[in-house]
Amino acid sequence: MHFYKSLAYRVGSADALELAERLETWHDAMVSHERAQRRLNSRSCPADCPHTEVADLWREAQRVYGRAADELVFLRTRAIGSAAEQPQAT
Repeated sequence: MHFYKSLAYRVGSADALELAERLETWHDAMVSHERAQRRLNSRSCPADCPHTEVADLWREAQRVYGRAADELVFLRTRAIGSAAEQPQAT
């Protein structure tokens, strides 16, 4: 997913590039997972499902990419309704 790297280069930090690498890996895993769910007509998820990472990745993307994180539609839409929208405990 060159999009993640393009965004990271625009931001221009080492954190942005590192996060882009993780987002690419997560994206590929999530696409495979969702395809398998559709193929099996299933909504169940294994313990290592990419859904488990989405809230943390979304929060990190917002922190690292700032307002540009809104361009990460695939990540953002998977985070809707997840713990990503819940306030962090302090």
